Amino acid sequence: MSLFPQTRAALELADSRPGGDAGAALQILKQCDTASQAGGDIPLPLLIAAIRVVVGTEWLAHRGGDADVIAFHTLGDTRTGLGARSADEADETLSRLLRARFAPDH
Repeated sequence: MSLFPQTRAALELADSRPGGDAGAALQILKQCDTASQAGGDIPLPLLIAAIRVVVGTEWLAHRGGDADVIAFHTLGDTRTGLGARSADEADETLSRLLRARFAPDH
């Protein structure tokens, strides 16, 4: 079972859209799953950095006042491993940001 199912679905959507190269972020999701299954720390900072590349720093700057972007930046301050509840919250935050960036109406 994937630790970040909503994020994975949103990354797959992003990967299918023009300009949405999410391959590296999808690979890091695999690392997150492996670490979680082994009881290790989840490389959340790596996932956040990869998603920042996928959505683009220019897009993030342009949407700086958006609640999803603010939540993403707040999540970026997390430097430690996550518990199950926190992983669910991170999954929601990351997937909302990706959907805001790559939804068909954008």
